[in-house]
Amino acid sequence: MTERTSACPFLADGGEMGALMRAYPWTGTALGEPSTWPQSLRSMISVCLNSPMLGAVLWGPELRMLYNDAYIPLMRDRHPAALGQPVADIWGEEWLRVAKPLLEVMSGGKGFERRSVAVPMVRDGLEQLTHWDFTTAPIRGEDGAIIGLFNQGVDITERVLGAEAARESEAQLRQALAAGDGVGTWAWDVVEDRVRADARFAHLYGVPVELARSGGPIANFFRRIHPDDLPRVRAAVAEALRTGDVFSEEYRLVDERGTVRWVLARGQCERAADGTPLRFPGASFDITERKRLEDALNALNADLEQRVEARTQELSKAEDALRQSQKMEAVGQLTGGLAHDFNNLIQGITGSLQIARRRIEAGRLEDVDRFMDGALRSADRASALTHRLLAFARRQPLDPRPVDANGLIASLADIFRRTVGEGIDLAIAPAADLWKARCDPHLLESALLNLVINARDAMPDGGSLRIESANARLEGSAATTNAGVLSGDYVCISVADTGCGMSEETKSRAFEPFFTTKQMGHGTGLGLSMIYGFAGQSEGNVTIASELGRGTTISLYLPRDDGVSQPEIASPPVEAPSAAGRGETILVIEDEEIVRDLIVLMLRDLGYEVVEAADGVTGIAILKSSRPIDLLVTDIGLPGQDGWVVADVARAERPDLKILFMTGYAEKAELAESVLGSGMAMVTKPISIEALADRIREMIPIS
Repeated sequence: MTERTSACPFLADGGEMGALMRAYPWTGTALGEPSTWPQSLRSMISVCLNSPMLGAVLWGPELRMLYNDAYIPLMRDRHPAALGQPVADIWGEEWLRVAKPLLEVMSGGKGFERRSVAVPMVRDGLEQLTHWDFTTAPIRGEDGAIIGLFNQGVDITERVLGAEAARESEAQLRQALAAGDGVGTWAWDVVEDRVRADARFAHLYGVPVELARSGGPIANFFRRIHPDDLPRVRAAVAEALRTGDVFSEEYRLVDERGTVRWVLARGQCERAADGTPLRFPGASFDITERKRLEDALNALNADLEQRVEARTQELSKAEDALRQSQKMEAVGQLTGGLAHDFNNLIQGITGSLQIARRRIEAGRLEDVDRFMDGALRSADRASALTHRLLAFARRQPLDPRPVDANGLIASLADIFRRTVGEGIDLAIAPAADLWKARCDPHLLESALLNLVINARDAMPDGGSLRIESANARLEGSAATTNAGVLSGDYVCISVADTGCGMSEETKSRAFEPFFTTKQMGHGTGLGLSMIYGFAGQSEGNVTIASELGRGTTISLYLPRDDGVSQPEIASPPVEAPSAAGRGETILVIEDEEIVRDLIVLMLRDLGYEVVEAADGVTGIAILKSSRPIDLLVTDIGLPGQDGWVVADVARAERPDLKILFMTGYAEKAELAESVLGSGMAMVTKPISIEALADRIREMIPIS
C-alpha cells in the first residue's frame, strides 16, 4: 500500500477507525466507539481525508473538527491541536461570522453551494486574507438524524482580487472622465470636412460648444495649434489620411490669453474600399501636467548632471593632487637614495684626489697610486649606479642581438661559482633546443650576476642555487609584470634559491628603486629594479615566486629572436685587440672644456692626432676644409649646431667618414639607437680610456 501523509495518518487507508479512538479518546465520549459510527459518517470521513480540495468534517452536537491536508494552512498554528475539538472553541469570533448558515443546515437539513467566505490564511510564510466558495452538506445517521456536516472549499482569492482591481480601474476611469476637460472625443467627416466633438474637446480647443456639436471645418480646430507645431500636425494628418495608419501626435494649444496647454491626439482614418478617406474619429488628452512633470524631471536631471560633472571635476583634481603627492613621495625616495649613494661616491673621489694632491705637493709620491686607484673605483661605482638607474627607467642604450643564453650562462659558470662560494651548491640546467634570445648580452650578464649575488645573500648558512633555461610562451594574464608585454615566444632564465624567501609585502616592493632588505651599506637597492627595467626595455618580462623560509625563484623572460638579426653572441671576447692608435687623425667636438681636454689627452696618449672644436660651427668649418680626418667624435648636445647637424654635414662633405657620438643624456642615447646609420656608433658618458679606445679601434681598425 502506498504511504500517504495526512492530517490524520491513521485514517489514510479509510479503515483503522480503532486507531482514531486510541489516538483521540474524546471520540468515544462524543460519538461512541468508531465501530458503531454510521456508515455515512465513515464514508464522509474517508472522502474528506482523500480529497485534494480543502475539506472538513464537523460531527456531533459540538461539531468537533476533522480535516484533511489541504485544510492545514487555514488552521495556521491551531494544527494539530484542533483535531477533535469543537469548531466554536477553535475559530472563536471568526466562527460567529459563518456559524448561522452552518447551524441552519444542522437544524433544517438543507445544504448549500458556493457560500463565499473571507478567511485569514498563512501562505509562503505570510498571513493574507483569502476568499473561498464553500459547499456544505449534512451527514445523517442510520435513523436519518443529522449527526454532522461536510464542508468542501474552493479558493477564489485570485478571482475576487481581479474583480476588485477591475472595479478600481473602472472607478478611476470614471473619475478621470468626470474631472472636466481632460479628455475630449471628436469625429471628422472627411468628405464634408465637418468635425463634430463633445464639450470637453470644444473647451480644450477654444471653440464654442454649439459649433463643436453641430460641426465645423477642421481649420476651426487647427487655429489654436502652436505655429511651431502646426506644420508637423498637418503632415501627420495627411499621412494618416493617405495610409490609414494610426494618427498619434503631441502638440501645444495656445488660447487667446497666450496660455499654453499640451495635448495628445490619437485617431485613425476609416476609408472606403478604394482607399478614399471617409471618417476620422479620435480623442484628445490633456497632458499638460505630464509635460510639466517631464520638464521638471529634465531640469532635475540637467541639474544632477551638472552636479555630477562638478563632482567629477573635483574628484579628478583630487586624484591629480594624490598622484602628484605620490609622485613627489617617489621622487623624494629616489632622490634621497641617490643623494646617499652619490654623496658617498663623491666623497671617495674628492677625498682621494685631495689627499693625492697634498702628497704630490709635499713630494710624497709613494702612496699617490693608492689614492688615485680609490678615486677611480669610486668613479666606476658612480658610473655603474647611473647605468642601474637608467636600466630601471628603461633609458639605457641597448645593443640587442641574438644571444645563445645557454652558452652565455656556461661562460659565466666559473664566475658564478666563485661568487656563491663553497657553502652553496650550484646547479646549471640548460634546456635542449633552446631558442635564441634577443637582448643586450652585456646587460644580461649583469642581470644574471645580480640575481646570483642576491641568491647568495639570501642563503648565509648555505643552500642550493639552480640556474635553468627553458623555452616559454606568455599568454594573456601571464604577461602582466611589465606593462606592454605582448603574448608570444620567450626564452626564460630562472634563478632559484633555497634561502629565506620574501614576504608578500617585500615581493610587492622588490622592484622599487633603493628598496632593499639588506643592512645599510650592503646593497644599493637597485639590483632588481635594474633587472626590471632591462626586461621591460628588452620587451620582455620578469616574475617573482617566493615564500618565506622556502626560497625564491626569479624568472627573466626575453623575447625569442626572429632569426634575421646580427650574428649571435654567446660570451664577450676573451682578449681585446690592441687599442693603441697609429697616428690617425680624429676630430673631437665637445663644448665642455674640461671634458674636451680629458678626451683630447686620452686620445693623444693613445697615439692619435687630435683636432678639437668647442662647438658645432667650428667643427663644421673643419669638416669643410681639406684637412684629412679619419674619425669624427662629437657630442650630441652642442650649442648652436648640434651633433646631428654636424653629422649631416660630415656625411655630405665626407661620405665615408666614420662618426662616433657621445652623450650624457639618456633620452638622446636611446633615440640614437633608432637613427644610427652605417659607420655610426654611440657611447655614453662617463667612459673610460680603455672603453673609448676599444670603440675607436672598432671604427678605424688597423689596416
